[in-house]
Amino acid sequence: RDESGRAILFFDPGLHNRFKYSAQSMLRGIWYLMHCVLEDPVSQELGCILLVQPHKEARLKQFDRDIAVGLAAFDNYLPMRFKAC
Repeated sequence: RDESGRAILFFDPGLHNRFKYSAQSMLRGIWYLMHCVLEDPVSQELGCILLVQPHKEARLKQFDRDIAVGLAAFDNYLPMRFKAC
């Protein structure tokens, strides 16, 4: 949690190995984590932070467009608001 009490979810797309994990599998994992946060009463009240930061040595071929599109679609299906800072 951060100093305000919000849960922090960290995702580094530069570490994604698309040969080992499919985009669908990655989205399932992120979906599960989001639901865990939604069940937490403190996170329901204070919110959460989704931090997406590529590793400094991330290569363009490691970024999966399907994951980016799937993450953007979460806004339509989860009862939480997203905003970029």
